[in-house]
Amino acid sequence: MKKRLRVLISIFILIITATVFSLYISKHLDLIRELRHIKLEVLIGILLLYILWFFSLVLVFKISMRVCKKSIPPDESLLLNGYSTIVNFFVLGQSGPAVRALYLYKKYRLRIRVFLLVTLLYYVSYAIISTSLLLIPSKVWWLTFPIVAVILSLAGIGSWFYIKRSKILGSELSINATNVTYLFFATLLQVFILTLIYYVELKAVNSHLLFKQVIMYTGVANLTLFVSLTPGGIGIRESLLIFSEHLHKISSANIVSASIIDRSIFLLLLTILFIVIISLHAKKRLFGKQNISTNN
Repeated sequence: MKKRLRVLISIFILIITATVFSLYISKHLDLIRELRHIKLEVLIGILLLYILWFFSLVLVFKISMRVCKKSIPPDESLLLNGYSTIVNFFVLGQSGPAVRALYLYKKYRLRIRVFLLVTLLYYVSYAIISTSLLLIPSKVWWLTFPIVAVILSLAGIGSWFYIKRSKILGSELSINATNVTYLFFATLLQVFILTLIYYVELKAVNSHLLFKQVIMYTGVANLTLFVSLTPGGIGIRESLLIFSEHLHKISSANIVSASIIDRSIFLLLLTILFIVIISLHAKKRLFGKQNISTNN
């Protein structure tokens, strides 16, 4: 029942988004004309940055496996992350981690709750960094570090209680200062690349925007990860960015234009990943009968 309700809510939001977008574009046809004049090298640059973003995602996964005391071949890691990235976009919620968790359990007997704990640590890092992006450019930037310290402490305490209640053995995880630091900075790299992507997109539609505006814009955009009620957060991210216009001071017209560029390039990235997966027979390699049968 809950799943059906989520699907209905997602469909409703998509319909509303499509309707509002169509009405907005019909009254602002100049946006489409402006987008046609964006240089090809700018679009290629955004695509290359998104490819770097994907490899940063693979890096986060590699460090996560290090925390889980597992080692996965690089080519297998690339294919798994490519497959889960596509699923994560088109399926509601954070389905990508679920795909990875299920695969790791079937092939490597890594308990799902163990992998989800490490994923939780990644999400905490992602949330802390994204929240910091909202605070750093503001007039109360000096509050950023105390707030981050408090959040980190609470995350550490929460993780400790989760480990105790879940009866996760110390032999299953390698949570230490080194690994947690690696995970945090890998996440920071991912967010940095996203900031560059948004910067290029926004500067392409408005050359007068400041980098500090893009930083706050990125913070808001990243936090929509936790309210993915539609495929890829379509409509959700754009709405929150427009509602938070008083923070980053970026107009709704610029947000819509940059979003059109961003969604188009990201779909192109997913298409490339899909072609690579098909060409390498990833489905057979990752979820073939041989893998499943060895775990029965």
